[in-house]
Amino acid sequence: MRKVIICIVSFIAIIHIYNTFIYNLPDNPYKEKHSKYSDFYMLPLFEQNWTLFAPTPVKTNNSINVRYADSEEQLKNAKWTNLTKYYQSDFRHRYLHKSFYKNTIITQLESDVLEAIELKNEKIISYEEQKKDKKVNDLYKFVYKELAKNSVDPKFMQIAYEIEYFPEVGDKKSKNEIRIEKLPIYATKDWSKYSENDK
Repeated sequence: MRKVIICIVSFIAIIHIYNTFIYNLPDNPYKEKHSKYSDFYMLPLFEQNWTLFAPTPVKTNNSINVRYADSEEQLKNAKWTNLTKYYQSDFRHRYLHKSFYKNTIITQLESDVLEAIELKNEKIISYEEQKKDKKVNDLYKFVYKELAKNSVDPKFMQIAYEIEYFPEVGDKKSKNEIRIEKLPIYATKDWSKYSENDK
């Protein structure tokens, strides 16, 4: 029995070391060939962030808000729910809480989508173009699954980022600025398949 446990632990360690090695390689053909699997393994929990060695002060505080309703008309007056605050409040004093993992996923999806929005901000991007973006779709599907697990089955939903910009370090005259970045409205009629396996 002891040999079996040692073999299993060794196998897991080899997989982890191999994927970490591939993930941290500089861009090359070998990495491109295997990055699909290493990215799947490493993200979002094992992502390497090299700013640890040259930290940049945090300049923004981002949060994801969602609203949903049974019709587009009702959606316009629906109340926004702050998902970031919801998940963070669960694990604030209990770091092994399942919400820690979910918050990590949401933070990674949020970062990906915001990066895509920032890169495209030089020109006006229509909601139709945003809907074609895989990162935006992944975020919406994740949020939809989470709502479905709580017995919420919205017919229409919309996500918005609330981005709070902090003034530069030492700037005592400026105040925090808040920007709201709304994403497109999604009809979720074809999304029930995303929640069936999670109930």
